[in-house]
Amino acid sequence: MLISVIMGSKYWATVPRKHSIALAAIDRAVVNILLDDDRGWTGIVSVASALAEILPASTLDNNNDIQQVLKERGNTYGSFTDNAAMSQQCKRALHDCRTWHKLLDVEREALEMIAHKVSRIVNGDADYADSWVDIAGYAQLVIDTTPVRAFSVSEGVSDVIRNLRIGVCATCSHVTLTNEISVHTDNQQCIECKLSDITRSSNKPPHKGV
Repeated sequence: MLISVIMGSKYWATVPRKHSIALAAIDRAVVNILLDDDRGWTGIVSVASALAEILPASTLDNNNDIQQVLKERGNTYGSFTDNAAMSQQCKRALHDCRTWHKLLDVEREALEMIAHKVSRIVNGDADYADSWVDIAGYAQLVIDTTPVRAFSVSEGVSDVIRNLRIGVCATCSHVTLTNEISVHTDNQQCIECKLSDITRSSNKPPHKGV
């Protein structure tokens, strides 16, 4: 979903490892939301909040000089042109999902704003804590205004982020997350492909001996 767009950015290689893993975890939560699993909203809050907590507090200085303001924003968020391109790509990916029309207005707006903030993180200063706080905030607004299912994190979020690895599914080539298999394992599969294999295996007719 979003991760396939942002990994194509010329700035992706400059994103620190813990930030890229958090972004991939947020992407997984977005996919879950689009698959009608609204626990993804609390997942976004948990991941973004956890990362924001370990970053230095940051706010842009108030300034009435528009050119100076734009310069400061550019230093923090990156090029407006690059941001516009990535943000729109992410939003198109969301809109193309077959379940997009089933979401509430507040959910669609939150996901679009999260895509916008993700673009700023990748194209600008990934250590700018406010961007991560904003991502958590939009997800929290959905939780506060809609009857989403409760979701408790059984493991410390910081530990989850630290233990996750980004890899590529050997079957479908999509980016996947795992805390069990090394990124360099050749036979790594995403959850969807693993489930597909299990389903195919369970549907096979029983072997008949000679």
